[in-house]
Amino acid sequence: MSATTEECWQKTFKAIREQFKIKNLLPEQEIALCKFLGGQNIFVNLPTSYGKSLIFQCLPIAADALFEKPRDSSVLVVISPLRSLMEDQIRYLNNMGVPAIAITDEEDVEIIQQVMNGNYVLVYGSPECLLSTESWRSIFDCESFKEMLIGVAIDEATVLHNGMYAFVLY
Repeated sequence: MSATTEECWQKTFKAIREQFKIKNLLPEQEIALCKFLGGQNIFVNLPTSYGKSLIFQCLPIAADALFEKPRDSSVLVVISPLRSLMEDQIRYLNNMGVPAIAITDEEDVEIIQQVMNGNYVLVYGSPECLLSTESWRSIFDCESFKEMLIGVAIDEATVLHNGMYAFVLY
């Protein structure tokens, strides 16, 4: 890794630590971030309470810092089957100053427009919500939204035989 690349990553990790008020990222979190922001799809399988959610929650901040984009320019869609988990994460993120929303299967034109305008850097939704209505599916056809979209995380993608949860980033 060149000195310039290393400096960019250190600046990126610093932005994450400051935003989320944490001392350090764990090595597995750093590796996942580097691989995804380096253009790879990733599958993360770590024990419960290890900080898997932080990996995708910090991706928009990391992408903006790494690629020197204006703050809140990057958007990540998180597909999660658990409404209560989404609501807890939205509360946490908003308290941390990260614009996030959990969308429902309701077709609220104003919220759909806010999402397409990039008012939220993390957009949580259930698979049913994102697939059941034309309005929510159409956000992926909106050119301005696609330019901001850095990826899709599928949270709680599977329960593995050992009881660990995992997620996938595309």
